[in-house]
Amino acid sequence: MPNRYNSLSRFEIVRSHNEQRILNALIDSKIPLTRVELSKLTHLTKPTVNLIARDLEKNNLISAVGNRPGLKGRSPTLYQFNPEVENILAVDISSDTVRLVLADLLGRIVEQDEFTIAQNDSDYLIKELGLATKRLLENRKTPTEIVVGIPGVVDNGGNEIKLPPNILALKDNNFVSNLRTIFPRKVTFGHDINLAALGEMAQGAAIGMETFVFLFLDRGVGMGLVLNGELFTGHSGFAGEVGFLSFGADPLAKNKSERGTLEEQISTENLQVIFTTLKNKYNTSLGAKPSVDQIILAADSGDELARAVLDQLLEPIALLLLSITSILNPEAIILGGALGLSSYLRTIVANKIEPRLPFHVEIIPSSLGKRATISGAVAIALTNARSNLQR
Repeated sequence: MPNRYNSLSRFEIVRSHNEQRILNALIDSKIPLTRVELSKLTHLTKPTVNLIARDLEKNNLISAVGNRPGLKGRSPTLYQFNPEVENILAVDISSDTVRLVLADLLGRIVEQDEFTIAQNDSDYLIKELGLATKRLLENRKTPTEIVVGIPGVVDNGGNEIKLPPNILALKDNNFVSNLRTIFPRKVTFGHDINLAALGEMAQGAAIGMETFVFLFLDRGVGMGLVLNGELFTGHSGFAGEVGFLSFGADPLAKNKSERGTLEEQISTENLQVIFTTLKNKYNTSLGAKPSVDQIILAADSGDELARAVLDQLLEPIALLLLSITSILNPEAIILGGALGLSSYLRTIVANKIEPRLPFHVEIIPSSLGKRATISGAVAIALTNARSNLQR
């Protein structure tokens, strides 16, 4: 991205920085503020605040909303941020559902939509997403920022999805380039698990945390890592691909699977195989072909067979959590996905690793569930949009 400051004078750079400080103060405030209060919060002089506030109001970025009552003399004007001056669009493309959220600059939802992916086909998905986007933006301002969460790593300057899951639409070489054409502005892509971690930090279980891990255990396995308040993605964007860890009887055996050794063991797809193997050995209330959600719910409710099925995953999950904790020493490991949200599995794993560590780590469920990724996409879009407000 070009550096806009290359063509600006020092005065313009300082002014731009001061404008952003005032806007941030109003965005963060729960109540309208006077210019005197803005001066104290931003440590800017009153004349500077007066001048900038006038211009921000002229550009509709802030609004005067009355006067501060109860003071002697002339009551000072109150200002608040105008969150409807722009919109942002967030999209989450998962393995079975697409979610879209149009929000204002306070993150308040203006419109939202979602649809189930009925066909594992690129043309179908592009068409349906285009129609959903058109419906969402009808009679609305064009969003200034668009963030799309996708299962895999996308170079924002390129069109290739690296390490896509077993979704045919995402394996189409033209999918990303076609995806770009249906949106009215440039798209920022984010790995869905990384966005989920940011979503938990912004609105979920990780509020107030500086260093934590979001571990997704479902059809696939992935990790989003936040260090000192910043998302860590590694040298080329692949940090957190823990599904490729070699846990098993022969950890250094060659594995040509694109899923990874650990992911083949820890996945909801493997639950069905384990269930078939064990179904005649335990009492159960489950039918002959239960869904993954039914198995997990039954285990949480005490079903003998369902718990035996999940027990087969305890060792590799415990080893994974021990490895993460020993290397990173996070404040917490937040578990998401169908497996991660199982209270039975989470409790047993936590009990297994606790005595094996010299320190305590919180292992807690995601509080956002399936909306973690879309929440993270909203958070990134808001950050980008707010930083560009006065430009």
